[in-house]
Parts: sequence; C-alpha cells; structure tokens
Amino acid sequence: MLLPQFIREGAAALEALYPPEEARSLVLRLAVDVGGFEPYDYVVRPDAEVPEELSNALGRLLEGEPLQYVTGFQEFCGHRFRVTPDVLIPRPETEMLVETAVARLSQVNDSGPGPKVLELQSSDRGVFEGVRPLIDSSVHSPGPKVLDLCTGSGCIAWSIALGVPGSEVTGVDISEAALAVARAQFSGDSGYCSEEGEPSHALRMTEERRSLSFRPSEATLSFRPGEASGEISFPRADVPAPSMPRFLQADVLSVPETFPGAPFDVITADPPYIRESEKTRMHRNVLEHEPELALFVPDEDPLLFYRAVAEWARRFLKPGGWGIVEINEELGSQTRAVFEAAGLKNVKIEPDFFGKERFVCFEKTA
Repeated sequence: MLLPQFIREGAAALEALYPPEEARSLVLRLAVDVGGFEPYDYVVRPDAEVPEELSNALGRLLEGEPLQYVTGFQEFCGHRFRVTPDVLIPRPETEMLVETAVARLSQVNDSGPGPKVLELQSSDRGVFEGVRPLIDSSVHSPGPKVLDLCTGSGCIAWSIALGVPGSEVTGVDISEAALAVARAQFSGDSGYCSEEGEPSHALRMTEERRSLSFRPSEATLSFRPGEASGEISFPRADVPAPSMPRFLQADVLSVPETFPGAPFDVITADPPYIRESEKTRMHRNVLEHEPELALFVPDEDPLLFYRAVAEWARRFLKPGGWGIVEINEELGSQTRAVFEAAGLKNVKIEPDFFGKERFVCFEKTA
C-alpha cells in the first residue's frame, strides 16, 4: 500500500473509535514514529510504500490499544519515556506536579547545603519542559532528597532527577514489572515495540534526546538501598551530571518503620484514585489496556492511598519538608482533610491547567 492511501484509509477506519481530526493525527503519528516517515512525506513522496510493521501498528490501534503502547513511548516533561502495558501512560497534567516539585527543590537548594540553583526556567504555559537549572558546581554537599510513591514508569522520579541535578530521588512501587520499566528509562531508544517487544529500527531519536546517554546499573533489590551507577553525558558543562533515581519495591499501603534514604525533603505521589463506579465514564482504550492496579480504588474507601501517603510523610519527611500528590478532582476537600488529620500543615488544593482540583500540597512543620 502507498503512504497516501494508508493515511486516508487508516484515518477513516479509526473514526469508529476517535473523532475525525484525532483519527487522522494518530495515523500521521504512526507514520512518523513507527514507519520512520516525515510528517509531510505523504504529500512529497506519494509513491512511498508502507512497511508491514506500520500496517500491523495500525491494526493494534484499531483494536483499541493506546498509541503510546503501540509506539512504546510517551513524551513527558521534555523527555521521551518508555511505556508498556505494565505502567500508566503519563498524562500532561502530571507535568505540573513535576514543575512544582522542581521549583520547590530549587528553594531547598538555595537555602540548604546542597548544590545551589541559580536560575530556573520553565515554559510560559506553566508546565515544566526541559527545565535546566544553573548550578554552582563549586558546592559538592549532598543535594535534596525526594521520595516518589507509586512511581510506575518513573516519569516523575526521572523528571525531577533530570530537572534538579544533584538531587537524590527514590521511586517506590509495588509492581516489579513497573519498576523494571522505570529502571530501563534512557537505557536506549524508547522506540516502537512490536507485540513481541522488539524495538523498530525506524524510530529515530532527535539530536536533543541523543544528548542524554544513560546505562543504568543492574537490578536494585526490593527495599535494599543498592548503589546506582551509570554514565550520563549532559550537554551543559556548568550543570553536574544528574544522578539515576533509585527504584525500590514496597507496598505503599504498608508503611514501614524505617526506609532507606529517609528523611526526605520532598515527597511526591500519583497514586490510584479513580473509583470503580467511574469506569463507565472512561474510554475503552484505558479500561482494556492500562493496568487496573495503578488506576482504581474501591468506592467504599477511595482515599486509602492518601492516608498511606500522609503517614509516609509524617514518618519520613524532614521538619520543614513538603509534599504534593495528584488527586481525584471530585474528592479535593476530602483528600485535603486526610492530610490535615495526619497533622500536616499548610494543606492546599491546587488546580491543573483545566481549572480542575488536581493536586494537594502539604508541609511538615515539626
């Protein structure tokens, strides 16, 4: 099949699942990310043949599989993250959580013993994208410590580690399959994966993505603070190499008495918060393909993860430490009350860029 015909017929077929404009956009993205074409090739190369893997990828989309699982990646905070059906697909609003944490950590650096952040730049729309602080590299004291609960793909943990070089970030999840994805981020091109998990040769990283070359260490055992090692080439001579986050397996709902790396300056979390009764409002491609373990909570106890996060914060935040969690927009005041009941202070609800109640921030004063 020729490329223009593939675009035309693929978009028409996908209209059974998506609005016409979105359907066409999905097919064009497949052509670029799986087929290796340029976005305009269907115009300037009308005789281009469509490879078999591109046709197979379209078939997976027609079965309702999310585009990100078909291509094997999702852009988040200016970086390309590997995703598989073992992890949730990162959402744009979660970038705001990262931006807020990076800004808060810059304040920790400015006032504490770690590397000094001299400048922090972010995009005009308020979403952190490729933030690159300027660091006073003459200071070599340990940087701020961050704990990311329910880390999943590790997109929050990695984005904070890359946004605040010198920080020590620990990600925690109950799923060893998810942790394997988190540890493998930046170990190579996070490109299109066939159903057998083989990456496509067609996907090419941009020169900006190539500037980050990382080889993570081998297995980090459950709940053991193993040493992380790796090599990072960072394009700015005035910015120290970011440290690889450490990923540990633990059940967030079972709060331990002690934890490696504690106490922490910042705790972040994007836990399951969608009630079972809300499934009827959700799209088929989410319900049938994204991991239920990371999505849903029982209607009779929808805040169980937030009670656990509040206890993690009570035990493992430093005095003066701070936290931010993503929440169910319909349970804002109830979620705030959970953190207030745990004795945390300055608990506030913050909106996302759609104006929905999406985050709760809190502090530990003593």
